[in-house]
Amino acid sequence: MTEATPVIQTATPDEAASRTWVFWDIKSFPLPHGFDPRRVHQCIKRFLNNYGYNGPLTIYAFGIVTDLHEDILRALSSTGIILYYDPY
Repeated sequence: MTEATPVIQTATPDEAASRTWVFWDIKSFPLPHGFDPRRVHQCIKRFLNNYGYNGPLTIYAFGIVTDLHEDILRALSSTGIILYYDPY
């Protein structure tokens, strides 16, 4: 069995406090059914912190955001996730 290559590398000391941007394609990678959208930001932040990335974080969710229920949009936006309409 082969070992999977990690998606992310541990931050170097120079990278640890750097600003990080996450671009989330919500069409290709939708919110899992039943998952609380208010937890997305904190889950991404925790994941990055586990790899030593502790700097400011900006998350952009892009796609056809009009296809998402208004409650989901409001919840995502309330956590600081920036919603970007992109019909691609």
